[in-house]
Amino acid sequence: MPAVPRADAIGAPERRRLPAAAAARAAGILVVAAALALLAVRVPATFRAFWDGAQTAATRGQLGGALAGADSLDIDNPFVTAAVQSVPAGARYALLLPEPRVAESVYHLDPLTVQGLPLFMVEVLLPRVPVSRPRAGDYVLCYVCDTSPWDGRTHWLWTDGKGHAVGEVLR
Repeated sequence: MPAVPRADAIGAPERRRLPAAAAARAAGILVVAAALALLAVRVPATFRAFWDGAQTAATRGQLGGALAGADSLDIDNPFVTAAVQSVPAGARYALLLPEPRVAESVYHLDPLTVQGLPLFMVEVLLPRVPVSRPRAGDYVLCYVCDTSPWDGRTHWLWTDGKGHAVGEVLR
């Protein structure tokens, strides 16, 4: 027995369904087109970000990684540079810091900076050797500290007038 057409379909054009393979192909094409559009937008931005990072690293010179680490701990970049350039490899040095309470209240240093600075400087200054009590021939690295106890027996190699100084102990 032949199929009887529905009353609402009489006189309407016959609708065809897409075969399943054609529907899957169309969906695939849409996904690929969306991915290409996303790549067209994101790839140039990614290359710009890489380029900007390379430019920033190039301005930091040989100490690029060390200065980036100093920035993350809010450590003064000129102090790190002066310490690396002034203290010879294999030399002994002492890092002088104010008391944590004074560093925070007077110098407005972040406690994380005061806490992280000694280990950071050990890493940056390798193969130089940290000591707790400097003697003649050693170097002192003063990070926002009072240099007056050292002035008579230290030759200051670098100072910035803000409490940062690097010097060699004479006696």
